[in-house]
Amino acid sequence: MSAEGVTVFEFGSGSPHHPEGFGAWTVRWDDTGFSITHRVRDDVIEYPPVSLAGDDEAELRKLIDAAALERREDSHTPGTPDRVPASFRIARGEHVTTVKVWVDWDRPDDPVVQLIQKIAALIEKHTGVTPVLAS
Repeated sequence: MSAEGVTVFEFGSGSPHHPEGFGAWTVRWDDTGFSITHRVRDDVIEYPPVSLAGDDEAELRKLIDAAALERREDSHTPGTPDRVPASFRIARGEHVTTVKVWVDWDRPDDPVVQLIQKIAALIEKHTGVTPVLAS
């Protein structure tokens, strides 16, 4: 299903209470598929899991590995109501890593930026909705 040895990959874009109404996007990729949830305040849309195939699966696997999430530490920057860190959870067997990362969108070569851009493209492809994932 995933990157080398990965059994679960999760991404969260932020708060469902974003002041501009962007809400929070959550994706989970495991052996049941690629699941997408969008929360805006109390409204929740859960999209049916989809199977990633071919180039999408290979590219996502490559970007997860390139982001080196297990070697990162939580970013410690005070949040503001309209800006929150991206959260990631990655499991390789029994080893689970959870990390929150402030994204520097001015660095398009950053592997985390590239990973989030791929996630956004997959969300749009499988839901028809263009997500706002920038924090």
